[in-house]
Amino acid sequence: MKFNKLKTYNFFFSLIIFLVSITISSGQQNIDISPARLGPNALPIPELRMGGVNNHILLRTAYESQTSEGDKTHNAYLQLDVPIIKDRVGFRMFVVPYERFKLSQEVKEERNIKEDGLKGTAGGDIYIETQIQILKDKVYLPDVLLNIGIKTASGTNLEFARYTDSPGYLFDLSLGKTILKKNKSLIKLYAQTGLFVFQTNRTTVYRQNDAFSYGVGMQYQVNKWIFNNELAGYRGYINNGDRYNAFRTTIRTNFNGLINFEGRFQQGIAYNDYTSFRIGLIFNLDDIKNWFIKNAGE
Repeated sequence: MKFNKLKTYNFFFSLIIFLVSITISSGQQNIDISPARLGPNALPIPELRMGGVNNHILLRTAYESQTSEGDKTHNAYLQLDVPIIKDRVGFRMFVVPYERFKLSQEVKEERNIKEDGLKGTAGGDIYIETQIQILKDKVYLPDVLLNIGIKTASGTNLEFARYTDSPGYLFDLSLGKTILKKNKSLIKLYAQTGLFVFQTNRTTVYRQNDAFSYGVGMQYQVNKWIFNNELAGYRGYINNGDRYNAFRTTIRTNFNGLINFEGRFQQGIAYNDYTSFRIGLIFNLDDIKNWFIKNAGE
């Protein structure tokens, strides 16, 4: 008799687990893994590298406001750059550690979100990249940099279409060439092309999207100020809102000290109706370390 009860309990327990798993799975399948139908940090447009590896340990911290019709997102941003071999190999890691969002009912229905409520929080995917310098400081040739990166599945809140809950990878080749350098002024042109691949969570066709990534830009530096203007994006092959691009303009200081400042404006174009603002600080950890060493010895 006890044995039959135990079998009955096991049956109902297994049934509950099965039903819960179906509910979770079906809820995830309702979400279309496309940049046009996700939050602004789910599948971001890759940063342009300008053909050169960084030779300083830099920590970038920033606040971002990203808004579109029916989606208001505020988030933190962290990025760490570490040189591995000077002028040759570099390491980069970046993440959106925290975001807060609020959706309209129309956007919620458009993205097939079945969860209750219109607002919430999420944490983002961690990106890890290795940058390899192929050409540098050639008279008639541009600087050439190869970048290889992976996207982890650490992002949360797929149920609200904030992140993909799946891995991805990217690689790109960037070119950069200084065309004018006079006194304290500098003009540099750069371009980038590559591949951004991400999983779609589909169970039949198009299980992953292979998106061609691209970008062009110009940097103008005068005295202690650096200005960048860029057009960048990627083009997937599913054509479900995966042809995504934006215009960016960035202003940074170049004090060669402990801390520099950064401001960035980004306006989405095709399939991207987010308007984004970034305000941040860039800490030169090499200079901070040297400052502590110098002051400790006094």
